[in-house]
Amino acid sequence: SQSKWVAEKLLALAAARGVPLSVYRPARITGHSVSGTCNTDDFLFRMLKGCVQLGAYPAFNWLERAAPIDFVAAATVAISMRPHCARHLAFHLVHTEAFAWADLFEWTRQLGYQLQRTPLKEWVGKLEAERDAAVQPEQPNSMVRLAAP
Repeated sequence: SQSKWVAEKLLALAAARGVPLSVYRPARITGHSVSGTCNTDDFLFRMLKGCVQLGAYPAFNWLERAAPIDFVAAATVAISMRPHCARHLAFHLVHTEAFAWADLFEWTRQLGYQLQRTPLKEWVGKLEAERDAAVQPEQPNSMVRLAAP
C-alpha cells in the first residue's frame, strides 16, 4: 500500500542519517499456535466466515503463507535483541510452508460446515445476491437471517 511505501521511504532517510533501525515484514498473521486465539476481523477469517454463511467457497488457487502470532512475536523480539540487526535490515517473517485456500475450506468442511466448491463467477454471483438481500432486509434471504443461530 502507499502508506507502507511512504513509511519505508521515511525509514530509509532516517537510516541514511545514521539512525539504527530494522523493518519487520510479517506475512498474514494468524491465531496463536496453541490456544487458537486470533483476530477474527482479519481478511482470512472474514472470508472464511462469509463463505460459511454463503454455504459456498470460490474455486481458486490462492496460496497463503500465514504465520501464527506467537511465532511472529517471538521472532520479532529475538531479532530485535541482536545489536547487529539494527542496521536497516528487512526481516520477512513468513511461514516456510504455504497452504492452499482450498485446503482451508476443506478443513472447514471436515469440521461439519456445509461448504460447496463453486466456480468463481458463480460464487461472486451468490455473494452479490446475498449482499443485495442484506441491503433490503424485507427480503427473506438476508445475511442477517443467515448469521442467526
